[in-house]
Amino acid sequence: VMEMMRKVPLLSVDGDDNILLKGDANYKILINGKPSSMMERNAKDILKSMPASSIQNIEVITNPPAKYDAEGIAGIINIITNKKVDNGYNGSLNVSHRFPSGGPGTGGSATFKQGKLGISAYGGANLSETPRIGNSVFRTSSGINTTDLAQLSSRESENKNGYFGTELSFEPDSLNLITGQFNINGNRNESMNYQNSILNGQDGLLQSYDLESANEGRGNGMDAALNY
Repeated sequence: VMEMMRKVPLLSVDGDDNILLKGDANYKILINGKPSSMMERNAKDILKSMPASSIQNIEVITNPPAKYDAEGIAGIINIITNKKVDNGYNGSLNVSHRFPSGGPGTGGSATFKQGKLGISAYGGANLSETPRIGNSVFRTSSGINTTDLAQLSSRESENKNGYFGTELSFEPDSLNLITGQFNINGNRNESMNYQNSILNGQDGLLQSYDLESANEGRGNGMDAALNY
């Protein structure tokens, strides 16, 4: 789905896979017209693992309804999943990988309908690794007190996420429809940063230090709804 976003009018994707709506990052993503916890924290990671075959349409609303005006958002991105199917079933499975970062990921969807009863489900998981990136700075100061500064730094990160959503529908007649839906998701982020700095003067070492930091974050979300 992330690749689809690059081709949708009014949407753009930068080098870090951040989605912009008319150049603005302040927007709301809905799933089938409803808010979902999957899109609140790590939307871009979810979209990387969601197969395009599970999507029926992507709507971009630049003039949000009145209930969203107070949030001051630039617009709404509504992702409509494939749910309608004639009597029978269908499904899809997607596996992807990007080098050197951005994968691997897998996702799939399935729908089933028998008479008045229908079931749809979609889910996926993604592992996004940023390999170690190094940076070096060397500086020489001239004058009365000459100094030489050498700084070496590196960083790397790993993001894991998974999601699952399902919907059960019952259509007693052509004028009435009852649906129940349930979504769950989770993610884990880890990053490492390191820096070494050495400052030498005319008489030798003036200052040196090492900085190392490790960050870890976890989150999960769940939402459910009953609609008539």
